[in-house]
Amino acid sequence: MSPSRRLIAAILVATALTAGVGMGVRLAGCSRPCVSDLGRDYDNHGIRPGSPPYLDRNLEYPVGVGVVFWAATFVTSSGRSFFVVTSLAGIALAMLTAWLLARRFGPRAWYFALAPPLALYASANWDLFALAPAVAGLLAFEAGRDASAGALVGLGAAVKLYPGLFVPPLVAARLRAGDTRGAVRVLVSSIGAFAVVNVPVLIASPSGWWFPLRFQSRRTPTWGSLWHYAVRTPALHPWTDHATVRSIANVGTTTTLVVGIAITTWLVWRGRLGPIAASAAATAVFMLTNKIYSPQYDLWLVPVFVMLALPRRDYVWYVAADLAVFVIVFGTLGHHFRWTTTWAYTLLTFVVLRAAVIAVVVRDAARAEAGGTPAPAPRPPPRLRLRLRPRLRSSVA
Repeated sequence: MSPSRRLIAAILVATALTAGVGMGVRLAGCSRPCVSDLGRDYDNHGIRPGSPPYLDRNLEYPVGVGVVFWAATFVTSSGRSFFVVTSLAGIALAMLTAWLLARRFGPRAWYFALAPPLALYASANWDLFALAPAVAGLLAFEAGRDASAGALVGLGAAVKLYPGLFVPPLVAARLRAGDTRGAVRVLVSSIGAFAVVNVPVLIASPSGWWFPLRFQSRRTPTWGSLWHYAVRTPALHPWTDHATVRSIANVGTTTTLVVGIAITTWLVWRGRLGPIAASAAATAVFMLTNKIYSPQYDLWLVPVFVMLALPRRDYVWYVAADLAVFVIVFGTLGHHFRWTTTWAYTLLTFVVLRAAVIAVVVRDAARAEAGGTPAPAPRPPPRLRLRLRPRLRSSVA
């Protein structure tokens, strides 16, 4: 039964209010947008209509972010106006995501519309510009529109890399079903969409295109990542010099990510993971193995609670762990808490708790999808059904 228009309208309004409250709090809390990369990056990077990213200015984000960033500078003139315009565009994408989820899953879309991470992070960074096409791509895949699914996932990966990790499991799902053409469509369209965004910049400025990778490789593990604590002593001093710490984290991150995605893809091939659960697992692998962990990453998994019928306790624990890390991390960055060993170990406790909750969410997602939550496979083509009818009649006669 299709959800009512009133339900969808209510979910859209709630989504706008949830994300809008977060935006309003950031605007009201300081003279310039604080605890947000949007206005701060506008002021710090000097990207303007005549100074595009990658070509004239370095930018540490993937090219998709640079395109959105540069486009917003044509209609803004300050960090504050840039923050407002970009945040409103993100809210529009959040509403689009909510509309897609509400049409398909009905009341479960409230999990997204009222999600605390949506209020906290909708205006923190450009994550919604990746989340919206990622969700649309998964829904297109579920409906059997493989070329559209691949293209949408590829566009999401051009903004934030994590949707690109959906491609191997989705291809494996089609191959397991014996649909080689579908697998090829997903793979080719995802690569094509990613290339359309990236190749022009790569040709025009190879060094600018490579800068995000160089920038990330030089970073040491951040407080919210498990790697931060794996390379530090109980007194929170590095085991070795910072260059070696970076090397260990870079190799460890790459290795565990590749292994995690390979295992996820293999589980799909073996029929132990469905495509939605596998995409959730791929996202979780990225979140848990990355040496960089920003709290806004927690927004990425929220749609999973809508697309799969997970236990409500998973949602409560996930939101609680996210809120705890947000308060500790941004409380310190906002100078409300001083850096102390006690503070660091408190954060470690919540980081481990969040990792455990994410693992439970993925486990329950696998169980939920195995129980048949997603929509059934697409119907056979009409031509095939017409051929079957005469045979059935003749056999009855």
